[in-house]
Amino acid sequence: MNLYKRKYFFETDGKHFLFPFIASAYDTLRGRGCICHLFSDFDNSNLEKYKNGDVIFGSIEFCKYGFDKSGIEIPKYLGYPDEVSPFYGRKIVEMDYSEVMNQELPIFVKPKDDVKRFTGDVFREDQWRTITLNGHQETMFYVSEVVDFVSEWRVFVHNREVYACQNYSGNPLSFPSPDVINSIINLYDSCPIAYTIDVGITSYGETLIVEINDMWATGSYGAYDYEYTMAYIDRWLEIINKKT
Repeated sequence: MNLYKRKYFFETDGKHFLFPFIASAYDTLRGRGCICHLFSDFDNSNLEKYKNGDVIFGSIEFCKYGFDKSGIEIPKYLGYPDEVSPFYGRKIVEMDYSEVMNQELPIFVKPKDDVKRFTGDVFREDQWRTITLNGHQETMFYVSEVVDFVSEWRVFVHNREVYACQNYSGNPLSFPSPDVINSIINLYDSCPIAYTIDVGITSYGETLIVEINDMWATGSYGAYDYEYTMAYIDRWLEIINKKT
């Protein structure tokens, strides 16, 4: 990859980088002499310099700006590809608003396509379900039973190889199965060049998929700065160049 063929844009809050992964990417690229521009919600004039093939590190809203400038729609949430369904360990069903509202609790609910709408959540009380889903009557959802995960990890994949595995919830000494992770990667034929697999370890010791996320829409969670930045750039360019 020739890092010097393009410009890089980094979102701040006016004083500080918006997220740690943005700061890490800035340090990685700036330290290598790449052309880097800062912008914020208060002053985004630098974004006028953005051209197709440049890369934005920022919130979903500002990444969408880059996709719009390149003439493409925001990529859909990867979620639950059919190829890797043997590792879900539970039934995951698509439902509309009325179906979700009529489900017996507790259930796990996540928007199907729009990564911006709200974070997936376990609904145990009807009042919380009603409040959260208000305004999403036209949204389609993924719905599943609740799984007892004692530990959750984010697995970072680039060019079909794992370059980091970060614990983000639960017991940090309850490790996922490498064999299961490798099997997921081998089964996921339709995968993008870079993505993450969130896996959970159940109270029975099983390693199951929590969800799969696109690299452009996920933070580094402490993954190695250089490897994360290269994976992010590769995925951004894949989206821009293939328009998928």
